[in-house]
Amino acid sequence: MRRSTVLYHYEIRRIRKIEEAISRDRIADALHNDRRRSFWIEVRKIRNTQSAVSSVIDVCNDADIIAHLFAREI
Repeated sequence: MRRSTVLYHYEIRRIRKIEEAISRDRIADALHNDRRRSFWIEVRKIRNTQSAVSSVIDVCNDADIIAHLFAREI
């Protein structure tokens, strides 16, 4: 049972490395073939690092009330 768990986790790590290699190859090919593409825009697309601003805090959804909540905490 312990050996099968070790093998399972090994395979997960191996597959993740393969997926990362495929992703790196795709971005390299895309940037090489189309010089107009920006490297950092492509990296942001892969990482999907768009931060969302919450519109509801402590059951309040009005911007002024949320600002007062944060001002009161200081």
